[in-house]
Amino acid sequence: MSARDAIGWGALGAGLTAALVFAVHGHGGAAAGDNAADKPAAEAPAEKSSEPGTVSIDAAFAKRIGLQTAPLSATTMASVARGFARGIDAGPLASIEADIATARAAAQA
Repeated sequence: MSARDAIGWGALGAGLTAALVFAVHGHGGAAAGDNAADKPAAEAPAEKSSEPGTVSIDAAFAKRIGLQTAPLSATTMASVARGFARGIDAGPLASIEADIATARAAAQA
């Protein structure tokens, strides 16, 4: 499979996944019962926090959407990643490509 085919299949899969998510969650339009007046006040999310980057919801909303929390566990991580890398100078490759283009043009002339 070529890279172009792989990109195409990946894009198709992403599109189908997005369509499925929108279909399941009903984001495509307002369904019956989606009006704010139809929902009880207890299901509405809490007001926004004044602190930027903070999200807060009340317990009833968290239970309704199935949100679960867990305490963070402490861990350590190396600050330096060890590995091996190899760089290739593209100059000679570009020169060879230019020589090939010149030879093709000369052969066609």
